[in-house]
Amino acid sequence: MLGDRRQNNTGTEPLLDDVQLAQLWQILHSLPADAGLWNGPKVAAWMSELLGRKVSPQRCLHILPNFNSSVRLWPVTNEAIALRVL
Repeated sequence: MLGDRRQNNTGTEPLLDDVQLAQLWQILHSLPADAGLWNGPKVAAWMSELLGRKVSPQRCLHILPNFNSSVRLWPVTNEAIALRVL
């Protein structure tokens, strides 16, 4: 008989562990190499280097709001996303 097994599904492992999140927090409190503001592509490049594999900027958009209150980030708006798509 088939049953609902969702309660046993713990999901995927987090992309960054606690130590790596602490490193990211420290990095976000410093200036990026171009002395601008941190954004998804810059964080993705840093994470790709740290993890040794490609990380998409869209994936970073889920992580950055956790740091938004204490870090100056480049604002993500619908207009900015639309301009990037064009």
